[in-house]
Amino acid sequence: MNRIQTLGTGLVLAAALAMQGCSKEEPPKPAPKAEAPPQDTIVKIGHVGPLTVKTPHLGKDNENGVRLALEQANAQGVTLDGK
Repeated sequence: MNRIQTLGTGLVLAAALAMQGCSKEEPPKPAPKAEAPPQDTIVKIGHVGPLTVKTPHLGKDNENGVRLALEQANAQGVTLDGK
């Protein structure tokens, strides 16, 4: 095989692998039965920011800002989706 055929074959295989992940659609799962909500609902919040190298202060400022906002929201009794 020459270079163009090898490249073309590789592209076709890559496209086939990418399409395979999109080919199957799962049926929707039935809704769970209504139960009493737990006393404490835990909401996890992710944070992406620089915490090392040249600008760790920027990431720490963002993290501290989120912590402060969460403390204020918890003090006010903010609810999410009625919980």
